[in-house]
Amino acid sequence: DSVSNFTLRGTATRSSGTGPMRLTVPMASVFVGSKSGAQFIALSTGTIDLTKQSSANFSILTASVSPYPTFLPKDDDSFTIDTVPADRELQTLLPQLASDDSWPSKQAAVWILADDASYKTLGKIASTNFRYFSSTGVINERYTVRAMMNIQRSGLSLRNRQIWSDAPSCCMKVVTSGMDPMG
Repeated sequence: DSVSNFTLRGTATRSSGTGPMRLTVPMASVFVGSKSGAQFIALSTGTIDLTKQSSANFSILTASVSPYPTFLPKDDDSFTIDTVPADRELQTLLPQLASDDSWPSKQAAVWILADDASYKTLGKIASTNFRYFSSTGVINERYTVRAMMNIQRSGLSLRNRQIWSDAPSCCMKVVTSGMDPMG
């Protein structure tokens, strides 16, 4: 299995039976790496169809929920699907994220809730660990503001989170630069 831009790709295998089978992976399911311990949350519902074959390829868009991750799964890592997380805030947020087509803002929103990330921390996490981001490696103000908007729209509060103190400067940067956070 591998992760590229946090799309989990792999092969599902069955240990017994030969009839057709459809495996549904609900939104908010957590994938846990057996070797790396990396954790990813499904941002949408995925299905894996097994007909007469014993395995099938699949692809599911995910976001990292590992706090301050220092590693990514290796190609030989295998994943188990864990139950939906007990974190009610993430469960509340995910339906709102389904309507957002920006993966960096989805990832930022998950880190803001799961890790209480500040704007500085979002940049540090991205720059040290993930190739997806630009050469500067930061989740910029536009994606941060978009993430904050998604969290607020889902009915959750940011007031008691570290990102709240960054909100004025991030919003000002978006407004003065003419960026459209939703564009």
